[in-house]
Amino acid sequence: PRTAKGVTFISLEDETGIINIICWKYVYIRFYKEIKFSKLLLITGNLQKKSGAINIVAHHIRDMSAILNILPRIK
Repeated sequence: PRTAKGVTFISLEDETGIINIICWKYVYIRFYKEIKFSKLLLITGNLQKKSGAINIVAHHIRDMSAILNILPRIK
């Protein structure tokens, strides 16, 4: 969900845990399609540690869904 200040928060999860992604409005608009429709994302940005919470402030988001077919499956 977006906040009143135009920030969108994304939680990504894998078998190792959860990471919070902070997307400023211009990043969310630029990468809207990737955020909404991808099954696997590559996110680059800055690591932020504030009040004990660790977040990534996103700069670039890339759809990596195509490589899901070649990744090993966890049983």
